[in-house]
Amino acid sequence: MSKVEKRASFTLFELILVIVIIGIVYTLFIQNIEKLQRADSFGLEDLTTYLKDFQNLNEVSLLCTDECETCTVYIGDQPTKHKLKLFSSEVVSYYVDKDGQFEQIKYAPLHIAREEVPVCWKFTLYENGSVSESILTYNEKAYYFPTYFGEMQVFDRLDSLEQFLQERIKLAREL
Repeated sequence: MSKVEKRASFTLFELILVIVIIGIVYTLFIQNIEKLQRADSFGLEDLTTYLKDFQNLNEVSLLCTDECETCTVYIGDQPTKHKLKLFSSEVVSYYVDKDGQFEQIKYAPLHIAREEVPVCWKFTLYENGSVSESILTYNEKAYYFPTYFGEMQVFDRLDSLEQFLQERIKLAREL
């Protein structure tokens, strides 16, 4: 026999190392797929929870521009790199006046690089955990975000939401 023998198999250490590397790659791949699936299923009902991830004793806002095609997360008055695509069709935002009547909101435009960019919706999560009251119509549904710590509610029509709010106003006046 010669002094140099050819190896015909892998050592136990080499096999374990390959298995560990495959496990790490597989784990990273699965986590990325889960993140992509969560991003695809992200909706308005998840908005407050999503913004809480950015809240660090600061006001956090979501400003939607380009006819609500692009929504950018702002911390204070500074934009972040985080952008969302929440809407695929027309969005109309309302507020309720003191008499319970719906009024469409016209937001002030953003000034970016000396251009006015129209804002179609602004949603704010304040330092104390409350949110800006917001009413949206989107995809023939009405979405109501109450001001103080309430859960977002979805109504089949704007009329249903209007009736719901009228009943709340009436109840508040009776108290």
